[in-house]
Amino acid sequence: LPSCSNTVHAEGTDLGGGIITRTPVNDQARIAYDLREMFENLPSDPNRAKNVYTAGFNSPLYDSLGNQLPNKRTIQSFSSDASGGTFTSEPTFLYHMAGLSNNFDVNTYDLHYLYADKFVLGALLNPSAGTLAAEAARALNVWMYAAHELWEGLYQCTMASTEGVNMEALGLTDNAKGAHSIDEFMAYWIGEGQKPGDSRGYALYALTQQAGELFGTLNPTGEAAANTNIKQIYENEARASLSTKDACDPGSDTVESLWYVNHSMLSQMYVPLLQMLIHNMLQGDVARVKLYAISVIPQVAQCRPSTYRRLKDALIDKDYDTGKKNDVLNDLQSVYGCLGISCKDIGAYQTDVLGACSDPPDSFPMAEYSPSTPVLNHAKIDLDIWNMKLLLSYGEVSYPMAKYLYLHGKHSHLPIATSDQNARNTIFRTLHSLAISQMRKKALPYFDEFVKYFNDAEYADNIILDSLDLKGRWGDSNSDITGVGTFDQRYEVITKIVQYQVVFIHLLAEMNDAIEDCRNQDINDNDGDVSSWDEIAAYIVGSMEGSDEGGSKDFNDGQFIWNLGNKRSVDFSTVN
Repeated sequence: LPSCSNTVHAEGTDLGGGIITRTPVNDQARIAYDLREMFENLPSDPNRAKNVYTAGFNSPLYDSLGNQLPNKRTIQSFSSDASGGTFTSEPTFLYHMAGLSNNFDVNTYDLHYLYADKFVLGALLNPSAGTLAAEAARALNVWMYAAHELWEGLYQCTMASTEGVNMEALGLTDNAKGAHSIDEFMAYWIGEGQKPGDSRGYALYALTQQAGELFGTLNPTGEAAANTNIKQIYENEARASLSTKDACDPGSDTVESLWYVNHSMLSQMYVPLLQMLIHNMLQGDVARVKLYAISVIPQVAQCRPSTYRRLKDALIDKDYDTGKKNDVLNDLQSVYGCLGISCKDIGAYQTDVLGACSDPPDSFPMAEYSPSTPVLNHAKIDLDIWNMKLLLSYGEVSYPMAKYLYLHGKHSHLPIATSDQNARNTIFRTLHSLAISQMRKKALPYFDEFVKYFNDAEYADNIILDSLDLKGRWGDSNSDITGVGTFDQRYEVITKIVQYQVVFIHLLAEMNDAIEDCRNQDINDNDGDVSSWDEIAAYIVGSMEGSDEGGSKDFNDGQFIWNLGNKRSVDFSTVN
């Protein structure tokens, strides 16, 4: 790392490349010097490298009064904090635990809390591992802790926006309502003394530069596109949201904005990990394939379960077999969209060694049905359901994030022509929006019968939100009802209502709408000019069934009525 240090401003830290944080994070950025010392002492002096890792040398800590403490911030603590529950309400960490577990077994998540620390300590004991331990400390420990800072910022803003919360008791100030954590994220990503567009460094920014050089994803200034994108999201979205007069105040939309910021950031954070995984696969470096597989493949648990299982088996459970390279690459490329990135984001490896892949078209077949219009984004709302299931299965501590996912969405983008770029909540189609849509009134006579039964036009939405808030018939705090809902009951109520009320009623409405469009001789009278019947297929089948006839053979893949029909056909021996 260059010897120059970051400039500390009265209200922030100059991290270089035009990034001046809102709050001072110079001490956090100095964790890059611990990474540097680990790299410089490996493989010759693993004991010194271990001391730097476990005790910390360069990143000071302070008490609440601003007095420097004798101990230092450590890279090991970025992983070991997990054993104290630091990350257990955060989607990124929970997806990782689901991905490391055996078949999404929530009872085994705690066995993997220290996955990063165990890998680093194991590499330090291996005399032939070279700098693997330092690489792991960066790609596993620092990466996940940076992601933690994103979610910590959302949590702080949520608390600040809650009516009746004592701000002083929370330790939040007007200068740091959510902002400090996003600044810490940038400090951990860029590091102390990093020069823009320079791969000579030790933090995640430098790793992204190195990966960008391998895959030809540097922009004209020499900076990796993922680094540029992260900086732009920070400046144009995160800071903009947190700089408004009412940021994080009750009634503001800051929490919603940060939800989208976090997912945009995380998508770019996946890029260097995937690039380095592919690089080491093509180089045949089994040890580093394992490292980068552990860093990113567990995140694929939020995508199609069958694809995730194949990748986990090939890259984590077993040592990488170069003979399976093409199959593994095909599976990797198939999950880019789910992770929020494209083939262009990954690029072409060494220009002509491995060309850039092609993203699936919006008219990609669903269970062999080939739509004539782009409805893939409609179908991808099944991924929101799957992600909700993963979050809900962990426990009530993750209910708030499941609620955000339900309210604000993640995977199903609305057509640009119908989305208000000045209101981020309209960029995604959400399960909540389907649950309260006026479109439901077209689902006759079924919708009216449900409304009469529940005496509530918003019955599905209210049951879901009440259950997520631990209220109502299935909550655990309603004294008016004897035998309140259990955790397992709430899980089934929420997920089944989303699947077979929210989406199913919307499907029935789309069918009646299609008949109307046909009578009016305008079958494409829909947002984005898509075919009504293509929309119907999207909500019957979904994106996770795949393109094969009959859909996926793995019944965990599908989330819509098509999947339910396939499962019941086995139970009732009606498989054709």
